[in-house]
Amino acid sequence: MTGPRESVAGGDGHQFVTLEVNATIAEIGIDGGPLNLVTKAMLRALNRVLGEMTTRADVRCLILHGGSARAFCAGSDIKEFRHLRQDASEQKILFEDMVLRQLARMPMPTIAAIDGPALGGGLELALGCHYRVAVANARFAKPVDSDLAAFLVKEYPWVLTLEDHATQGGFGSAVMEALSLRNEDTSKVKIHAIPDRFLQHADRKELWSALRRAFVARPARFFWAPAKGRRVFEMPATDKR
Repeated sequence: MTGPRESVAGGDGHQFVTLEVNATIAEIGIDGGPLNLVTKAMLRALNRVLGEMTTRADVRCLILHGGSARAFCAGSDIKEFRHLRQDASEQKILFEDMVLRQLARMPMPTIAAIDGPALGGGLELALGCHYRVAVANARFAKPVDSDLAAFLVKEYPWVLTLEDHATQGGFGSAVMEALSLRNEDTSKVKIHAIPDRFLQHADRKELWSALRRAFVARPARFFWAPAKGRRVFEMPATDKR
């Protein structure tokens, strides 16, 4: 028996989680936009659904997936950071930890169906499930070294992060999240993404040189000028693929 799909709001009227029960299997889909960013509203909606599932004796298995988004879950929404500076721990960290604990303690087996990037808080959601099943090209990224990030924003006038194609939900967002949770200044972090571009065949050294000229040197020079000649530290992405 297949039940209707339900959309669960996060408290502000928007839908952030879908629920569909097929016989004894419940499917929870994250519905937070194209990248499924972790927001307080999404966490509230997920917490509500998980609480409901704990009372369902007919549900024997729970599957958590990324719905129709490009990512399973690409981490925290950096737009929320400026509102969390005063008391980030109380407002988000503790609540997120509570939701993850509830997910980990579900009475039925839980499976994370990962068909896209699982980054930062998204990876934590996946790890909160009992089992994880992923497509071959799924990407996983651990939290960044927050001590190093905090040192860099204090030592350098700018910190430039460089990654491929997207500026949201990636390495730069993870750096800003780590700094925000420590109440550090995130205004020094500049996120830069390399757009898709065809390069002629060459050895690794020549290709990297071409990339630096086209996509790294230009933004670095842009940030150099306001810094009045001080060094700019480029913090490379280190996520595992």
